[in-house]
Amino acid sequence: MKIWRVRIGMRTFKTALSVVIGLYFSHLLNLQAPIFTAIASITTMQPSFTDTSEQVKRRLFTCVFGVIFGYLLAQITHNPLFTPILAGIGVIFTIVLHQLTGQKNMTTLACIVFVASFATRTNHMTYGINRLIGTFLGVAISVLINVLIRAPKVHEDFFQSVQEAYREIFDLTRNCLLLPYPSDLSHLEAAINKVNNYYHMLDEEIHSPFYSGKEFKIPHAIIEVINEIYLRFQLLEELKPFTPTIFGKNIETIESLFSYTILYQGDLKREEAIVYNYHIEVILKDVFRLKNFVEENSL
Repeated sequence: MKIWRVRIGMRTFKTALSVVIGLYFSHLLNLQAPIFTAIASITTMQPSFTDTSEQVKRRLFTCVFGVIFGYLLAQITHNPLFTPILAGIGVIFTIVLHQLTGQKNMTTLACIVFVASFATRTNHMTYGINRLIGTFLGVAISVLINVLIRAPKVHEDFFQSVQEAYREIFDLTRNCLLLPYPSDLSHLEAAINKVNNYYHMLDEEIHSPFYSGKEFKIPHAIIEVINEIYLRFQLLEELKPFTPTIFGKNIETIESLFSYTILYQGDLKREEAIVYNYHIEVILKDVFRLKNFVEENSL
């Protein structure tokens, strides 16, 4: 959907839908502060199941800890001269506790929930119950919508990035055989970084408790192939500048892969030509492996 020139993505739609449903449920349950349901719905809706799982843990832990801790400290005194000092002590304790337990990413949110629970001017018990129910409700609605409606498909993004990297590798391999070196590796480097990022994300995604996609083995060998090709191109840069010298089986492989025949001899010395052809042989074998993988997993 597009409004003017702004594209409304699926995640935007799902976030809005989770807020709408959360507010309706808050009204049906007569919650005093439906904003907590909306906040939980918004923060839990993430582009991947890994991020969603992380947000669920963060929201639930900080909510339970902050509400209970704020309620307990609020019972110590109601003297306005001492409550601000008590709040400061509570913030220090919350920060130190999260640092000691390795939960630094939850510190800010936990402090906010604690202060809100401690400083509320309504009944602390009522506030705490409303906040807990609203947060749990918002999290549950957001997770269900994220799973049931166009669930995140990181595996498709991964395979798409592999295809893009393959096209870069294919073009770069062909160019380095026809043109004097060096070739620009910046586009290939960007494509490979994208593949590696999606690979690590996919590895985490499959082990996420909310993952509902198809089961398959992550092709770790393909990652090794792509990274090895990039390494070989970097090694070839040490020989620059030159016009390629191709001989041996590489000539036949090039004819099979690129459908053209090498009819020239370059200006590399024999020792350098042997090194060059060794790296080219490895690259061509890896390109064939990558080509087969892309064809088998075409989207």
